[in-house]
Amino acid sequence: MGSPVFFIALGSWGDVAPVLRVAHGLRLDGVGSRIAVGSDYVARVEAQGFEAVDLGVQVEPLLASEIGQDWIKASAKGQQATVKASAGLFTELAPTASEAVASSIKPGETLISGMMTFGLGAALAEVRAMPHAQLLFMPLSPSHKATATAFPVTPWPSGLNRWSTGQAQRALERVNREWVNNVRWHVGRKAWTLLDYQAAFESTPVIYGVSPQFLPLAPDWPRHTVVTGHLLAENQVSTQPGLIEFLEENPRAIYIGFGSFNNSLSVREWDIAFEALKLTGRAAVVASPIATGLVPDAPTPVYAAGRVSHTWLFPRLASVVHHGGAGVAQATAVSGVPSVTVPVVGDQPYWARRLEQLGVGAKPIPYSRLTARNLADAINLVTDSPRYVRKVRTLKRLMLNENGPKVAAEFIKSL
Repeated sequence: MGSPVFFIALGSWGDVAPVLRVAHGLRLDGVGSRIAVGSDYVARVEAQGFEAVDLGVQVEPLLASEIGQDWIKASAKGQQATVKASAGLFTELAPTASEAVASSIKPGETLISGMMTFGLGAALAEVRAMPHAQLLFMPLSPSHKATATAFPVTPWPSGLNRWSTGQAQRALERVNREWVNNVRWHVGRKAWTLLDYQAAFESTPVIYGVSPQFLPLAPDWPRHTVVTGHLLAENQVSTQPGLIEFLEENPRAIYIGFGSFNNSLSVREWDIAFEALKLTGRAAVVASPIATGLVPDAPTPVYAAGRVSHTWLFPRLASVVHHGGAGVAQATAVSGVPSVTVPVVGDQPYWARRLEQLGVGAKPIPYSRLTARNLADAINLVTDSPRYVRKVRTLKRLMLNENGPKVAAEFIKSL
């Protein structure tokens, strides 16, 4: 038995799902968890038997709003534009979410924050003397190694890679500065400078909830750092009418889906995807937040799928097109299917690059350069080339031996 755990899971469902896997791991060890999530995810968390704390913000509508779309579009224009847009997004999220967390945590709990809630977690842990760790899905601990750097400057070990991570931390601190220091003022703590933020990050235990096949533990990281193994959900059989029959009739179908929040798809993306399918002549399952079933007037057989388990669906496909988020990138690998990535925001460029480096994905296509022709060429490359299939099947065997929830649970209990 260990102390009960309070998770701050502010983000899309792709950020919440791995937190639930850790909570399941803790429950197997007799440790209870409460999970703070956006209002639109409360019911989904409670359906898995956990207490949900409502952060008072609707995440998916916000991401679909003008502010959210500005953030997504800005991410294709570089770090400065992304930081500016992120500040606007978190101005909407932070005050309500901070109040909800501060009023909900209880004495004796262990606090687990995320990338964008680290400052909030650190302030509350400091004033209430709570154990605190971060659960992250991209490398933010400075390292010389390129594989352990989100935005490496060189492919070989170098101080420039450590510098790059320092710049990433600086960007995060700028995004969070105003609301984090408001929190610190309300709890009677002095405002943070950049150096304070970096020192607190360095001293806080970090849980990288990902596969070490993608993110190996770097030798120059602090000792209180762990790479757990993947936190993918267990297989869930599809109940969507006609999907199993579609897959049986189209055994070499591919998947095209972008993002873990419903309204991330644009008309441009669909036009390009359908033209690429026409060029390849391939059947496809496409992610759709609205309709499900066969798509009329599609250039090839196309089934629009709603919410469906990636680890159930992907092994039944020939290849997967996605934006390169941590969850879907690992799901393709553990399913034994190669990837085509079109990274846009956040950690997606890192995961897209790692898929390519491991030989299980095509060279990433920057979102701003996406065309039907280059998408079709990448799909044909990874689907028809035996070397991608061989590499990804080897990676699958390695990842199937991982038990991320158990490793994460044991680390949290040791805090």
